[in-house]
Amino acid sequence: MEEVLLKGLKSGVRIAWVLIKIVLPVYVLIALLEVTGVMGSIAQWIAPVTDLIGLPGETSALLTSGILLNIYTAIGTIPLFDLTGKQVTLIATFLLFCHALITEGVIVKKMGANIFYISILRFALAFGTCFLLNLFL
Repeated sequence: MEEVLLKGLKSGVRIAWVLIKIVLPVYVLIALLEVTGVMGSIAQWIAPVTDLIGLPGETSALLTSGILLNIYTAIGTIPLFDLTGKQVTLIATFLLFCHALITEGVIVKKMGANIFYISILRFALAFGTCFLLNLFL
């Protein structure tokens, strides 16, 4: 029993270290992008896409942080925007399909799947679902 626990602990620490080496620099990068105003430029570039799914352009920064980092960063910034219930529903739906692509990409790669294809699939499902919800809500 001790061997199994020790083996599991070693494996968990190894995986955590891999995630920390990727996630920490990404958090720092996103923070730098926000402080320098680059995230605002990215938001303007993505705004035409957010319009297609019924979201205002300024929510692109919110979506970008959720897509790249985690769903909690996006949820935490929702109160900063004047959004309708429909828009909050669209954001939540989008991020349920497509969140934390970098962190989860590491896990997907460890499992042997193709990160690129899985990320594209998740993004397409998020976008398609929100596009349809926007038409019917």
